[in-house]
Amino acid sequence: MRFRSPSLRVEGLGPIRSGEVRFKPLTIFIGPNNSGKSYMAMFVQALNNTLGNPHSYPFEVLDRVREKVLSEIRITATSWQRRVASDKLQQLLKRALQEASMKEAFPIDSLIREIERTFTARISDVINYGADVLNISVKSDVANYSLSITRDGDNNVKEFSLSPDRLLKIARLPRGYYTWEILPHILSDTLSSALPLFPRSFFLPAARSGILQAHRAIASAIVSISPRIPVATEEIVRIPRLTGVVADFINILLTISEQEPRYIIREEFSSQRKLLEGLILEGEVELRREAEALAPEFFYKVGDRTIPLVRTSSMISELAPLDLYLKYVLVKDSLVIIEEPEAHLHPHKQKLIARLLVKMVRGGLNVLITTHSDFLLAQLNNHILLSKVSKEERKVEGYDEEDYLNPEEVGAYLFEKIDNWYEIKELTVSEGGIPEEEFVRVAETIGNEQARIHYKAFYV
Repeated sequence: MRFRSPSLRVEGLGPIRSGEVRFKPLTIFIGPNNSGKSYMAMFVQALNNTLGNPHSYPFEVLDRVREKVLSEIRITATSWQRRVASDKLQQLLKRALQEASMKEAFPIDSLIREIERTFTARISDVINYGADVLNISVKSDVANYSLSITRDGDNNVKEFSLSPDRLLKIARLPRGYYTWEILPHILSDTLSSALPLFPRSFFLPAARSGILQAHRAIASAIVSISPRIPVATEEIVRIPRLTGVVADFINILLTISEQEPRYIIREEFSSQRKLLEGLILEGEVELRREAEALAPEFFYKVGDRTIPLVRTSSMISELAPLDLYLKYVLVKDSLVIIEEPEAHLHPHKQKLIARLLVKMVRGGLNVLITTHSDFLLAQLNNHILLSKVSKEERKVEGYDEEDYLNPEEVGAYLFEKIDNWYEIKELTVSEGGIPEEEFVRVAETIGNEQARIHYKAFYV
C-alpha cells in the first residue's frame, strides 16, 4: 500500500488556532518563523509514534473485547487453548475490530505521554495559551477518530470508528495456527500496523547538523554522568532534557551499525543517493564503529580523501543525516519529516535538493518539509511543470524520466497570522505549481524599499 490518504485537523496546538492538513506524497509547510510549522510536524510524529506502538493500546480493553466476542460465538474456557487456522482467526479478528470501535480502545493516555515526551513539556503547555482544550481529528481510509485534551485532564475520545475490511487488508495474519487467547495481542498489533498516519515516520530536526557533529560527545557525557545518578535516594540529579524528536534522532545515530541486520544498506534508494552523493555532497558519508566505541564515527569521503565529519562544511554536516538515513534507515511508504532541507545551502544546491525530494517521492517515500526557501519552491514548481511534458523533453532539459511531480501529489500549507494566532491555510496546487505569494510579498517590499533608498541616495 502506497498511501493511506489521511487528514489531520487540530485546534489549539501551540501557536496554531486551527487548521487541517491533508497529507500527500509531498507535503509542504510554509510560513514565518514561530508560526507553528515545527509544532505541527512534531505533533504528526507524536501521533504516529503512539498509534504505531502496539503497547500503546489499553490491553484490558482489548481483553474485554476478546471475552465479549468469544462469549457471543460460544467459545468455552476449555477451548481457549485450541489451535485455529489463520483464516478462521481472521474472521474472529474482524468481529473483534467491529467491537474495538468502542472509544475506550483509543490510546489517549499513551498519546498524551508521547506528546509530552516529544515536546518536553506538560500537555497544558502544549495547548494554545489562548485556549483550554486541544481538539484533534483524523480521517483516513482505515479509521476516523476525534478527541479533545484539556488542561485539567478532562480528556474525551469523541469518535473512534474503524473500517475492519480495509484494516485487515493492511495487516494480514501470516498463515499458520493460533490460540484464542492471543487475540488481544493480535488486535493491538493489527491496530498499530494500520492506524498510524504512515506505516513508519522519521524526523530530521533543524538542529541535525550540530547534533551529528556532537553525537559522540553526547554519548560520552551520558556515560560519564550515569555513575552519579542515585539508585535509591532523594537526591536529585538534574540532566538537561531533549525533545523527543531530538532524542530519537540521537538514538538512531548512536545505534547505526553495518553489523546489525536492521541497518543493512538499502539498495532501493540508490538513485536518490546517487544524486545526493554525486551532485550535492560531491562525496559520501561513511561510518566506522570501533569495538569498544560508544558510538560510530562519521566521515566524509571524497575521492581518496576521508575527512572526519566534524571538520567538514556546514552543508556536509547538514545533509549527512539524510545520506545516512537513505543508506541505512528509511523504508518504503515511510514518512520522512525534514525541517528546512535548504538550511546552509547555496541556491544551486537548493535546486538540487528539490530534485532529490522529487526522487524520494518517486521512490515510494512520503515527505513532509518545513521551508522558508523561495528557491526550493520555485524548483518544485518546475518539477510540477515537468509532469506536463514528455519523457523525452525531460531528458532534453537535463532531467531523468522520473523527475516530475503530479499536482495531486503535492500538498502545500501556509501558516498565516490572523489576530495573535496562526491559521493553517491550504494552498491550491495547480498544473502551474505552488502559489508563491508569501515570498513575492517580501520580495516586493524589499524591491520597493531599495527603490526609495536608491532615489534618496542619488537624486535627492
